[in-house]
Amino acid sequence: MKEAANAYKRLGRVYFLASETVDTKAEYVESLRRVIETYNKSKDLFKQNKNKAEELECEAEALFAHGFIASSISDAKKSFSKSSDLFVEASNLFSPKSDDQESVARCLSRAAFCFIFLQPFSADKLEVDQNFQNGISLASKALKLSLNLGNLRIFSESIFSELMINMTKVFLKDFKKEPLFKEYLKDNIVKFDDYIKLLGNCDDNRSRAIIYLLGGFLYCLYATHYIKDEKEFNEYTDKGLKLLEETLVFARKANNKLFTLFT
Repeated sequence: MKEAANAYKRLGRVYFLASETVDTKAEYVESLRRVIETYNKSKDLFKQNKNKAEELECEAEALFAHGFIASSISDAKKSFSKSSDLFVEASNLFSPKSDDQESVARCLSRAAFCFIFLQPFSADKLEVDQNFQNGISLASKALKLSLNLGNLRIFSESIFSELMINMTKVFLKDFKKEPLFKEYLKDNIVKFDDYIKLLGNCDDNRSRAIIYLLGGFLYCLYATHYIKDEKEFNEYTDKGLKLLEETLVFARKANNKLFTLFT
């Protein structure tokens, strides 16, 4: 039963990645329905096996997928919110196991990812700020763990979540009044060469696409909004555009339509 549960869980991940490669809305919806069905099967098997952490993680993945094909905004918001809560709960159950910190990092990263899609549904300033704090906190914890583990997939998804959560907050408000956003961009531009070194000879084109996309956004956003000197502006913009061109190369190698569209 445990082997079957793990097999369905892996298949759910495969279906989720496949949903990023399709060309039509119908294919996208069908892929996500498979994700939901497969993770729910895995959830039920883990429940029978009395593995609460894995059960909750699979339920969270099913709810996350449902958020993209929900029939209403309120339903989508509820799905992403509940998904994040379950990922966090699962991470707490995994955490006492010192030999399974990868599961903790994975769940925290996925919980943070939910907040990218929760932010646009936020109704007022208090909710925006609360979601921002929660999402950034989760992404930061996942980043630290993934770096310690050397897990590039979790690292790339965590840092992408951090960037997108920051972006959604400042674009819902007047970002010029958000000095921390400027510092965030500068700090990560300084660190960006280290991020590239972390990739090394990584053959995961999706992870490479995410990191290069991050760099492209960092340089272009900083140049567009904060640099006044023409020469410096051109240098940063050129660097950002070259990184985005690299993003397209890796996204196409991975046949990943999601990050191709982001670029």
